[in-house]
Amino acid sequence: MKFSIVVLIAYTILTLLLTYPVAFSPNEFPGHGDAFWFLWDFWWFKTSLFDISSPYYTYYIFYPNGVSLASSTITPLNAIVSIPLQLAFGLIGAYKIIWILSFILSGFSAFLLVRYLVGDSRAAFVSGLIFMVCPYHFAHALGHMNLISIQWIPLYVLFLVKTINENNRSNAFLAALFLFLNATSCYYYLIYLILFTAIYLAYILLSYKDICHLKTIRKIGIMILSFTIIFMPVAYPVIKEMINSKYIYYGGFVEYSADFLGFFIPSVFHPIFKDFVSPIYSNFTGNAAEHTVFAGYTVILLASLAIIKIKTKDVKFWALSSVTFLVLSLGPILHINGIVKICLDGYETYIPLPYVILMQIPVVSLTRVPSRWTVLLILSLAVLAGYGLKHMFSRYNDSRQRNNENKINVIFIIVSCLVIFEFLAIPYLMSSSDVPPFYKEIAAEEEDFALLEVPMLWQSDLMYYQTIHGKRLIGGYASRIPENSINFLIMAPLINDLLNFYPSDKDILNQNLADVGPSIMNYYNVKYIILHPDRMTSDQLEFAKDTLHRSINVEPTVYENDSMIVYEVFREPANPFIQLKNGWHGLEDWDSTPTRWMENEATIMIYSDENRTADLSFKARSFYYPRNLEILINDIPHICAKVPSESFVVVNAPTIRLNEGANIVRFHVPGGCERPRDITELNNADPRCLSVAVQNIIIY
Repeated sequence: MKFSIVVLIAYTILTLLLTYPVAFSPNEFPGHGDAFWFLWDFWWFKTSLFDISSPYYTYYIFYPNGVSLASSTITPLNAIVSIPLQLAFGLIGAYKIIWILSFILSGFSAFLLVRYLVGDSRAAFVSGLIFMVCPYHFAHALGHMNLISIQWIPLYVLFLVKTINENNRSNAFLAALFLFLNATSCYYYLIYLILFTAIYLAYILLSYKDICHLKTIRKIGIMILSFTIIFMPVAYPVIKEMINSKYIYYGGFVEYSADFLGFFIPSVFHPIFKDFVSPIYSNFTGNAAEHTVFAGYTVILLASLAIIKIKTKDVKFWALSSVTFLVLSLGPILHINGIVKICLDGYETYIPLPYVILMQIPVVSLTRVPSRWTVLLILSLAVLAGYGLKHMFSRYNDSRQRNNENKINVIFIIVSCLVIFEFLAIPYLMSSSDVPPFYKEIAAEEEDFALLEVPMLWQSDLMYYQTIHGKRLIGGYASRIPENSINFLIMAPLINDLLNFYPSDKDILNQNLADVGPSIMNYYNVKYIILHPDRMTSDQLEFAKDTLHRSINVEPTVYENDSMIVYEVFREPANPFIQLKNGWHGLEDWDSTPTRWMENEATIMIYSDENRTADLSFKARSFYYPRNLEILINDIPHICAKVPSESFVVVNAPTIRLNEGANIVRFHVPGGCERPRDITELNNADPRCLSVAVQNIIIY
């Protein structure tokens, strides 16, 4: 126990030193980019739970539709733990405490695992050090709070092994608990550990047949059942999202694969080697956070020593584990100093790897970044390094030699220093926690309103500012964004202009932004439109300024020091306007006329400032053969028109009744839609389901 406390203190001191200046910079926090997202995640969990609402859905970003966070890279366990820390130390303080603890506890948990497996505390200390300060950990600490929560992985493995080796059923419950902590810190690690468990149990079944009896099966059953019971309430929103949505499965498998050379090249964060290795890393795909997988020369040598010199079944398992997760981290095609291409019979091709199969499995495909499997490779190598170091120590176990203990200590110190040197990443990259004064000013405004920040997407630091001002954002950032959240930005006039830097008057809606711009902003409760010139090209900035001058027509306030141009939208009587809603395909140009295909059903919203009647008109053309098109106003049938397939015709829907507020106009094709690729004679590979093409929608 005393030695364990000493180890914990040592890991704490080393963490504070090796992550310098994290613990010593009160107005800064470690990392950048996604770090802002996780700061927001911590704030949102506190906000939602204090408001007694679900943390898995928010209207604070992607307002007004909101966005599901169930499949995004939230980290519920860390976020919940952060709440009391936020109340005591503030958001930045809470983030830094949890960030630092991920290093200390990951080292200590790996120490406990290897001490149990190897039986040598000094060897276990080095293994814990390897796992604690490996480049994978430092790379993802730049912003992936979920991925740096590796401290629970060794503890789950420890109690999984103890569940098999010992008769105490409490080990099964503890294994379930630590698997739950892994799952609620990072769902990637749940998937990784399920595969690890399957490999481990299969290996045990084949190698230790005397262990595989009814008691063992019962203990494994207890572990699985216990985990299922405690995890299902947390998992339900995620499972529901996976079943009902396709947007959560998207690419990145090739781009974010580990490069085989990367395991042997010091990281770009090393204070001495970074200038030498940066040209090599420039050939790798992905980014620094994902392609940093250096395993360490000392680690590789110690692991190799264990594999060569120790022929036990346990060592063979960890060697198998290392190879398995090395191969998985390489992704679907081989990368060596970039993607490897080979020439076969005059054709260029690639070298496929087993991940080609794994990425087709729906749940596993959620882990779209193969290089992240490196975490289990590093753990496996750390365990092997512990075995290898113990083997080195065993040469000096003769108690008759007085200097043997000193020699062991010297080896221990040298190896520890080599590991630290190879994995150095100081000074660690920091970001300022300062917030522009404008956001502090609007935080004092009691009125409930929204902000439209341009650019709208992928600006996670703007979400961090929301933790200060508390106002809703029209755009935002999430790792997986549902269609309905993005569709609003694409379909809403003026908002779409500022999203894509492309005029929406070149869409199928015939309306003047100068007439409807303020009405749209008022309808969606937008009080401030904020341009960030340093995040846009000069052409984008000029387009945004010109668009707002034509539509909002107010003089902006310029905050030069913070690179912000702020437009205040004043309240005024609303004019009617039209907005595309659901069921429309992408915008096309047909002879200089904006055109959109619809599926079998599409909708538009017409806002009216009062109860009134109006006329609706548009042009339509059917796909492949004539179709009937029904128009329903607020679900009440209005007209049915015959739409030919040869050319566009004008369709008039006279005297439609509009209620004050939002009115939904539904375009419905009873005959349904068809895919061009399914019609052989068209020789068209278009997979979209098409029914009617529409142009020039206008109300008058």
